[in-house]
Amino acid sequence: MLKQASENRDAFFSFCRRDNFGCRILSDFRLYENDPASHFLFSGNAALSVRGDWAILCGQADKEIVQLLSFLRCPRVFCAENAYPEDAFARLDRRGIVGVLREAPSGNGKTESINAENLRDIYSCFQYNLAPEDRDPFGDWYVELSHRLRHDFCHIRAIRREGKIVSLALTAAESDTQAVLGSVRTLPDWQRQGFANSTVRALSRELIAAGKTCYLCAIDEIFPIYQKIGYQKYTIWWELTI
Repeated sequence: MLKQASENRDAFFSFCRRDNFGCRILSDFRLYENDPASHFLFSGNAALSVRGDWAILCGQADKEIVQLLSFLRCPRVFCAENAYPEDAFARLDRRGIVGVLREAPSGNGKTESINAENLRDIYSCFQYNLAPEDRDPFGDWYVELSHRLRHDFCHIRAIRREGKIVSLALTAAESDTQAVLGSVRTLPDWQRQGFANSTVRALSRELIAAGKTCYLCAIDEIFPIYQKIGYQKYTIWWELTI
């Protein structure tokens, strides 16, 4: 039976330490536990976060979860392959590979750490390849990332050239024992120089040194790039419209 995660925090946290999906749920829980529009639920066999029109599922969905998401009018689910019943969803929108890294990769490319004080420096690089309608308003984007940086559950490594950030890698989610790499960006004029590789290696080393297992999600065509860094296939991710 699904209950509020806050009613059994220890078991909820322990369960979510199992994979990339649980790490994302725990990271959101740290940010939005007291947000009345966010829901964090746990049954012993599954953990679930629901924010807006997106749900993240760790574990296996049962009929109760399917019914709950329908009741909450949540149309999108991010989960592992086959974690959501095939007869309960309308469309598989995207899929790809979850990679995992447990040992620090080699590399000596020079990068810098981005903190809350110099966060503004990454905005143009972070947003450059998004359509205008998909770009976060500067204030909203800055407040959330700044909060995560100040509370040490976001890390960013970047490369600066000619006085500006031209390449970066950052974590989309972190818990005490895990991290999920999210955005990896390089401005067009600086691509094909190994900068993205350097930032991912540096960020991964930093996280491994902090005692965290690293995950990332990539489409099949891109995953071999991360394999060269040391990431191994862990499972398949699904994005569903239900």
